[in-house]
Amino acid sequence: MTISIEPTAHVVSWSQLSDAEQDDIASFIEHAGEVEIGVRERAADAKAFFLLKRSSALIGCAALKCPPQARKQNVFAKAKCALDPTTFTYELGWIVVATSERRKGLSRILVNSALETAGPRPIYATCRADNIAMRRVLVDNAFAEHGQSYLGRDGRTKISLLLRDASPVT
Repeated sequence: MTISIEPTAHVVSWSQLSDAEQDDIASFIEHAGEVEIGVRERAADAKAFFLLKRSSALIGCAALKCPPQARKQNVFAKAKCALDPTTFTYELGWIVVATSERRKGLSRILVNSALETAGPRPIYATCRADNIAMRRVLVDNAFAEHGQSYLGRDGRTKISLLLRDASPVT
């Protein structure tokens, strides 16, 4: 009989990480090809990072980001989303799982950990429109697509905007 133990996402702030750890995480995210370069420069603004490791190797990560208003407005405008972007406190992003570790439910662990940390605040996420697995994880966690898919920075990749709890916080 084999017993499988689900990994737990470790929650850390960027400032808690050493320079080497920050470099490793930024490189892991950028080399996955899901996001543009510049992670390290923007990471300090994130509320938290969620890390999955096997032994000492990073196998997955996600971030609960606090994007500037201009970024939120830009994303919502490109998606032609009529909702007010300023009502969304966080952006769930930089969700990356090592290729060898995919299809094991690890992105669900990362997303669940981030949502637990975020609490009941409205959150948005973007993902490639053709990334069916990630879209399914987000929809299963009460995100819904809003607006229209738009072209990413590379001019080829279609991006979808997904929102969670789009009702105003009272």
